[in-house]
Amino acid sequence: MRNLHISTLYAFASSLLVTGVAAQSPGAYLGELTWTDAEVRLRESPIVVVPFGGGAKEHGPHLPMNADQKVMEYLCQHAVDSVDVIVAPPILHGWFPAFRGYPGTEVADPDVFEQYVFEVAMSLVRQGAQRIVFLNTGIAMATGLPLSIAAREIRTQTGTPVLVVSWDDLETPEMDELRT
Repeated sequence: MRNLHISTLYAFASSLLVTGVAAQSPGAYLGELTWTDAEVRLRESPIVVVPFGGGAKEHGPHLPMNADQKVMEYLCQHAVDSVDVIVAPPILHGWFPAFRGYPGTEVADPDVFEQYVFEVAMSLVRQGAQRIVFLNTGIAMATGLPLSIAAREIRTQTGTPVLVVSWDDLETPEMDELRT
């Protein structure tokens, strides 16, 4: 049974990379459901996605500060259109130590960010979520660290499977070829 859970999480992560996946049973955004529909869907959907993307973070003078948020929104829409998931409201503030010198929004204390993410996900688990995926369009070695700690704590305290998928995890060999 454990392998079924892990394979379901990996199938979701893989679906983020594949375009044109036929809808098995369309997902939904939690905020667009009534509370009665949400109560049922949280218990029945195989995965609840907690998306994170910086709403205002430096990306150089050529990109808007909400570039991570735009990528996150695109990936969430693709997931909702492709697989039976519930997408929770996004977390738009995070821990960005490398970008402190630039205008933008940061939670300077990684423990505060970690605790916030933990509480958001735990509320979903208490409401029936059976599996959580933290979708991180930030960098794995920055925002991914507090997200991973929160994921580990949720798994330890509740037994709920939690997966962290960071932007760098979604990069393919084709992306490496583009860089060269």
